[in-house]
Amino acid sequence: MKIKYSLIILLSCLSISCEKYLEVKPDKKLAVPSDNLSNLKLLLDDTNTMNQQVPALGEAASDNIFIRDTQFDPVAQVSITSVNSYLWQSDVFNDKARNDWALPYAVIINTNLVLEGTDKIQPRASEQQLWNTVKGSALLFRSFAFYTLLQEFARPYNVTTASQDPGIVLKLNSDINEVSKRSSVRQCYDKIVSDLTEAVKLLPENVTFRTEPTTAAGYALLARVYLSMNDYSQSLINAEKALQLFPTLMDYNSLSAAATFPFKRYNEEVIFHASLVQDRALAYPYACADEILYNEYRADDLRKSLFFRRNGPADIQFRGSYVGSLTNFGGMASDELYLIAAECASRIGNRAKALDYLNKLAAKRYKQPGFVNFQAGTDQEALDLILKERRKELLFRNLRWGDINRLKAEARYRTTITKVSKGVVYVLPAEKNYVFLIPRKVIEASGMAQN
Repeated sequence: MKIKYSLIILLSCLSISCEKYLEVKPDKKLAVPSDNLSNLKLLLDDTNTMNQQVPALGEAASDNIFIRDTQFDPVAQVSITSVNSYLWQSDVFNDKARNDWALPYAVIINTNLVLEGTDKIQPRASEQQLWNTVKGSALLFRSFAFYTLLQEFARPYNVTTASQDPGIVLKLNSDINEVSKRSSVRQCYDKIVSDLTEAVKLLPENVTFRTEPTTAAGYALLARVYLSMNDYSQSLINAEKALQLFPTLMDYNSLSAAATFPFKRYNEEVIFHASLVQDRALAYPYACADEILYNEYRADDLRKSLFFRRNGPADIQFRGSYVGSLTNFGGMASDELYLIAAECASRIGNRAKALDYLNKLAAKRYKQPGFVNFQAGTDQEALDLILKERRKELLFRNLRWGDINRLKAEARYRTTITKVSKGVVYVLPAEKNYVFLIPRKVIEASGMAQN
């Protein structure tokens, strides 16, 4: 694809500016070619910014990962940011300009520029479809960025406290001179739902590249958002709408465990492709899975050999990324939807439907022939099975941290995390809510309240 020189300059300026976004105020505002839909779409096609920088430190902080003591050496592989996240230290970001707060706001500023541009354009009939696609895509990208920020920098959604709990900066315009203020958790989630509801009406069902948003991606993200809000009926409705458009599952029986990376990029299950910020602590061969988690996989569970490569008692390397490389998957895929639908159906009392969704997925994950469908005598037993399978299916996608926090409302599913490093035991008690601190420079520049 040929890109005009002026646009290259623009994108370079955006990349530089976004690293400083919400940290210091630039002297000049950005000039953007907003009178042309093709130019606006090019901003969204910048996959390095829009698709390849999904926050990842929640994964490091979760109970999925194990980091060897040898990796803590300053000259070894793991960044101090990952180490501090892994051990729940306060100074996580160490004043790095590229961090889990700044990178999503780089996406958000792009989408705001695009949305302001589409608002100024009155499309001709021949341009209406492109206009719809550009606006719908911008709304989805922005919603996805807002959602990822909420998972790390805000408390889990609680209907009784969401109006008071501080959320994130709900940035809705491209004016980077605007004073940054945090909205409530409720305001943030309400805006995401509103924007995605509009987006699914605009987005196309089919696209050329999996990095581009679709109708199914919009419904999939709505399902994920409603699940985080504990609105199980709406989450189920949207998961089923997404599955009607995108029901495909890979049969793991047909995959080879001999391959270094058993899953190819843009595989059949990927609805919307995105990847986590790359860090050696989270990537093969350095990313090690927790031993307790590894032992949860049955002998006939194909994920045990496809997701992991064991090189010793404390060296269980994760290589099951749907990116098909060292980088971990951070987008949306159909396997997640089956698990969302199963969980929500179970929670609203439809055990038969819940088990049906669970077994459709499990039939593609366990050795065939021989797999016997999961059974459950009660709704609680069904939910236990579903959450266990969710835990084993969606690891290293930065979904676990959100699950740990949302499930704390139920004593049965609270998780106390224990980690040992260089002989020191670190414990994260189950009953408390945990959020990452906002980067220090952001607080100093804006005056916002710190977590």
